[in-house]
Amino acid sequence: MKRLVLSALFLSVLFLFGLLPAFAGAATDEDVSTLLRHQLQSTSVPTDFIKSLHLTEPELIQRFYRARDYAPVWFQTGELRSQANELLEAIRNAHREGLMQDDYQVGQIAASVTHVPRAPVSLARADIVLTNALLSYISDLQQGRLRHSTVRQGVLSDDPLLDIDLFIESAFAEGLVGAISVLAPESLAYTRLRDALADYRMLRHKEFPFSKPERMLKIGAVDGDVKALKERLLFLGDLSEANRNGNRFDDSLRQAVVRFQIRHGLEPDGIVGPKTISALAVPLATRVSQIELNLERWRWLPKELGQSYVVVNIADFALHVIQNDDLVLEMRAIVGKPFQQTPVFSSKIVFIVLNPYWEVPHSIATKEILPKLRQDPEYLEREHMRVLQSLNGKIRIVDPNDIDWNTVYKDQFPYRLRQDPGPANALGRIKFYLPNRYHVYLHDTPNKSLFSQTVRCFSHGCIRLEKPFDLAAYLLKDQPDWTQQRIIETLDQEKNHKIALTTPVPIYVVYWTAWVDTHGTIHFRDDVYSRDKRLSLELQQLN
Repeated sequence: MKRLVLSALFLSVLFLFGLLPAFAGAATDEDVSTLLRHQLQSTSVPTDFIKSLHLTEPELIQRFYRARDYAPVWFQTGELRSQANELLEAIRNAHREGLMQDDYQVGQIAASVTHVPRAPVSLARADIVLTNALLSYISDLQQGRLRHSTVRQGVLSDDPLLDIDLFIESAFAEGLVGAISVLAPESLAYTRLRDALADYRMLRHKEFPFSKPERMLKIGAVDGDVKALKERLLFLGDLSEANRNGNRFDDSLRQAVVRFQIRHGLEPDGIVGPKTISALAVPLATRVSQIELNLERWRWLPKELGQSYVVVNIADFALHVIQNDDLVLEMRAIVGKPFQQTPVFSSKIVFIVLNPYWEVPHSIATKEILPKLRQDPEYLEREHMRVLQSLNGKIRIVDPNDIDWNTVYKDQFPYRLRQDPGPANALGRIKFYLPNRYHVYLHDTPNKSLFSQTVRCFSHGCIRLEKPFDLAAYLLKDQPDWTQQRIIETLDQEKNHKIALTTPVPIYVVYWTAWVDTHGTIHFRDDVYSRDKRLSLELQQLN
């Protein structure tokens, strides 16, 4: 952020040409208020005085002061209030939240706190600078720095906007530092990640070069590369001090490698191959940045996630159910391909569908299925699919044998394709509906083999679940009429059936490449959709 530049010469020019009112004697609150009004009451073109302050959100500043009739915030009878020092302390600790103090004009705040000439123009300037810093910091802490970026997609907090006047009134009475700190996300997961940031920053300054092994290492290997591997795993916390000595790849080292691989989403085979070596070589400065990016993502979420909620982490290819901050259910998931990405968004699971139909998306019908129909007219019958067409406002089933598919083109495709319920259905035997603008839902799949893959980007954007009936059992735990036996009997009928949840459950589809689990272990994942790269770039552009 640009530094505040306002020289004495510039102020003199403003006075000379009558652009600032002149005052005699010691400044009073009324003098400062008059000057604030003079400079901020314009609703169209900001004055040169305001432009010189390089405010992050000048319109917000104008509305704020207008609402308080331009009364100064940080000065009383010309004297600086103690809360200004508290603000300086809070902003100097912004790095703990993964934010940067320089974004909030910390140098100008420090100057305002240590020495401000008692002329009304100096007090007005300092008051605005302090207020701008406060509003910017609490907005970033509560809502994230990228409040208007498409990188957030559908993750929007529904928390009410902070009443700034009420906040300042209570914060000045009870302590500004404490009042600001409670604006950060309350989740223990956020707190754990924030603590990990502090740990990794300390480790970063102690990091030593890692000598990459020139060949694959596994149990039984004996050479200098094993010693370097042990030192790296000890430094990262995966190997204990008791197993540090020696240059033999023994079982204790294999277990440490497996721990590292699990933390980084790698195949936990205990063998140090190219992917494991690459992850071991990532500098801790990169990991620090990765943690900071994911703290920013946390600030996009509602402050209250719910007593019970579901999280799908796209980057981890996994679903977690959290209840009272404890992990109560987890399973593998399959997400969208890199060119058909699963979006991030928040919603609620409102109902479950047993024996779902699959309404084939138009893009899949025209790009993937239509070419098959031209080669294989029996494809639809074999896949238990029906052809539907809307005529005069009514939907009718069309016999596919009556259609010459060679005369049907993807840009003029008048049909809908729908797959009947059953074991071969692309959605499997169960689907979870969560309203969202992306038409993404959770579902079963008849193809279970893909869950054995480490990287699971195989879908068209929807989310396939490894253990969907375990999730259904959890969601229906307060609806005793839906016993396991009743669900089985309903499935056996192969008829479409919808079960409305009496209490819809919040779900957050997120993209976390760094997090700390409930055991206090930090995890990192590859940036499979290059979203870390894009987020980092947009944050840099803000500066």
